[in-house]
Amino acid sequence: MPRSSVPRRKRYNTAIDLTNMDLELVAVALITGIVTGAVFKTVGVPIPAPPDFAGVMGILGVFLGYKLAEMAPSILL
Repeated sequence: MPRSSVPRRKRYNTAIDLTNMDLELVAVALITGIVTGAVFKTVGVPIPAPPDFAGVMGILGVFLGYKLAEMAPSILL
């Protein structure tokens, strides 16, 4: 197979760049989550997330651990 026909993987910047964060997108996601949580509570459906703060912090820890492991090669080299 010729090299030119092999699809190349797009490389993404893996660092967490807070200066380029789309705050409008973050705000919309937060508002959507709040409305969804309120609807779930009103309807009586269990939320598809941990119901306590410790569970939420666990999810945050998994995300941060993933990001740290993703950045580790560039930090160590």
